[in-house]
Order: sequence, then C-alpha cells, then structure tokens
Amino acid sequence: MGIKFFHFLNTMLYPPRCPGCNGLLRPQQHWCHACKRKWGDGRRLQRQGNIRFLDAIYCVASYRGPVGNGLRDLKYGAHSGQDDPWRELLSSFPWTKRLQTHHGVVPVPLAWEKKEIRGFNQTEILFRSWARHMELPWLDILQRVRPTAGQYALTSQERYDNIKNAFAIKGNCASMVKGRHIIVVDDIYTTGATLDGCARVLKKHGAAMITGLVMASDAR
Repeated sequence: MGIKFFHFLNTMLYPPRCPGCNGLLRPQQHWCHACKRKWGDGRRLQRQGNIRFLDAIYCVASYRGPVGNGLRDLKYGAHSGQDDPWRELLSSFPWTKRLQTHHGVVPVPLAWEKKEIRGFNQTEILFRSWARHMELPWLDILQRVRPTAGQYALTSQERYDNIKNAFAIKGNCASMVKGRHIIVVDDIYTTGATLDGCARVLKKHGAAMITGLVMASDAR
C-alpha cells in the first residue's frame, strides 16, 4: 500500500516524459508514438579506413532526431537517467541473435572527471540492463589512463591521435577476454576512433573478436 502510494505520488509530481521530445507520456510508456516512428533502422555500419581492430560495428538507431535528443539530454541535461526507454529501443534491434553468441559486454570507460560531474557513465544506463536480459556478463574492465580532449570538434585523424594509448585493461582482467568474442558498447558512433581504441587494447590482451554496438549513428 505504502509503496504504491509513493509511486503514484512520484508519477503525479514527476510525470514521465519522452526522451525524444520531452512530451508527457502515459504510465508504462517510454517514448511517444511520434518519436518511435523516427527512431530509424538498426544496421551494420561500414568499417571506415582507419578502423583496424573492430571486426563489426552495429548501431541501433539514427542519431539525427529523437534518439539523438535523448542521448544529449542524458549526457548533458537533467534527464532522470532511467534505462527503460533505452531497453525498449534496444528491443527493436534486428540482429539480437548475432550478439547472443558473444561472451561479454565491455563499456567504453568514461573519463573520471566527467563521471564525477555527471555521477554516472551513460553507457551503463544505456546497455547494462540489456546485457543482463541477454545473459551476457557486464565486463567493466577498461580504464582511461590519460586525459583526452573532447572528440566532437576534432577531425577524423585528430580523433584517432587524441584517443591513441588512452585506454588500458584493469588489473588482472586480461583472462576475462582471452580467446573470447566481446561486444564493446558506447552511446554514439562518428568515426569509430573511440571504439577502435578500446578494441585495440582488448585484442592486445587476446580477445578473439570485437563487435562494436552503439545506440545511435548517422554513419552508414
């Protein structure tokens, strides 16, 4: 009785809003119908010239439009950080069975100063409950070992130079990836420099195959 009352009160005070347009939602609704129609299609992305260590790259939706709005709000705004909208979006991904053959999910690590400011790593909110649903171990085994500039204002080559040698595997975690097929997850894909930097470290420590999975991209 008490828990239901407080849930009802919280819904009245803080009604659910669509991540894509900030419009009011009905109970149990995570996206409005208009924004869901604009998700775009999940697809396999073409490997660009500088990518050396990723074996395949997939995105769940298009960045342009409501999904991009929701991701920016999650990272920089005052969004609640609930994972329900993103779990629903991931449920639309057409090649789930291909990913179920992997052995674990590795999130791209967030710079410690950004995590301190935000209080969370957005990649964990986006993908961790999905990994649990897929029965794939969540392997938080990478760390940033040096500061990097923001990628958004850099050219493609500058992004690769910026991220070079920025990641390392934690402690004695190499045995968790040796000989395994690993999914590396991040929020968005632009040039693939960050994902490929993570894949480089995992391949160095014996990973057999690395698949990148991002929530959104405008690349083809």
